[in-house]
Amino acid sequence: MCLAKKAGRQIIHQLKYARGLYLFADLKYIISQRRDLKTICADARLVPVPLHPTKERERGYNQSQIIAEALKESLCADLRIEKLLIRTRYTRSQTELNKVERVINVERAFALAPRQKLEFDKKYILIDDVFTTGATANACAQILRKAGVSSIELITFGHG
Repeated sequence: MCLAKKAGRQIIHQLKYARGLYLFADLKYIISQRRDLKTICADARLVPVPLHPTKERERGYNQSQIIAEALKESLCADLRIEKLLIRTRYTRSQTELNKVERVINVERAFALAPRQKLEFDKKYILIDDVFTTGATANACAQILRKAGVSSIELITFGHG
């Protein structure tokens, strides 16, 4: 599910490349306009797509984590954000890659974080900034599926 269209691209660009944390209130407002999200996220676990530690240090934050926090705050729900996944290797930016290159780029780039306890009766919702080909989301979902999670959904803020 994509939360925003044209404005979403600009907001994500600001978050990723221009330290756009000042847009947090706008993220929450856009999310609050989606009345279906409260039902979709009910009793779910939000799982932000991780950045590689080097990239997160450079940026100062993980934009998918920021989106997850905006979801939690705007829905006023008892949502839990869980850092279940880690990025195991630094990958190229996906922006200039075609679909096949994107899949190859994220192969073996994610793993289950150590000492995580999964609740197999819960729905897990991957949170990412942009959905373009689905390569990143699929790579993350594969890790959760291998760990035994059966209910996995995806929420992105933008569509590339």
